[in-house]
Amino acid sequence: MKNNTIIYILAFSLSVNTSFIQLGFSLGSGLGGLVISNTSVLYLNWLRLAAVSMALLLAIWLFRNKSVPGTL
Repeated sequence: MKNNTIIYILAFSLSVNTSFIQLGFSLGSGLGGLVISNTSVLYLNWLRLAAVSMALLLAIWLFRNKSVPGTL
């Protein structure tokens, strides 16, 4: 692989990472607003627990399956 190709792949992956971070911020704000408007602020802890649990399960799954051919 040429050095330019690797640079483009890394730049693309960084931009996708930034996009997903912004998507997470917007989803968190939207879901938090829905929880607050329909229930109490105290229920935000349960929403946070669900989000962290999903992220932890996804991280465990991805690290166990990281030997995918063709990845960096």
